[in-house]
Amino acid sequence: MKAAHVHHRDKLVVLKRARIVAVEDVKRIAIPVLRHRLSTNFQAQAEGMTTDRIIQRILKEIKEPAIPKYAGIDSNALQNASPPVQ
Repeated sequence: MKAAHVHHRDKLVVLKRARIVAVEDVKRIAIPVLRHRLSTNFQAQAEGMTTDRIIQRILKEIKEPAIPKYAGIDSNALQNASPPVQ
C-alpha cells in the first residue's frame, strides 16, 4: 500500500474517533480520498478538467447542513469536551 493511502486512511481513523466531524474536516480530506474514485472521459480531458477540479466543484456547490444544536459552537471545543454523565 502506498504511503499516501496510509496517511489518508489514518486521517479517516482520527475522524471516526472524533465526537463531531466538522464540514471542514470532510472538505480537507475529500480530494485525496475521492480522487481515485473518479475518472474523466476524453471530452473532459480535452477541456482540461481534472478529477481534483470535479471534486472541488462538487464541494463548492453542496451547501453545508444547518445544525442548530451546534450553531456558533467551536467544533474543537466540542471534541475536547468530556462525555456527558449518564
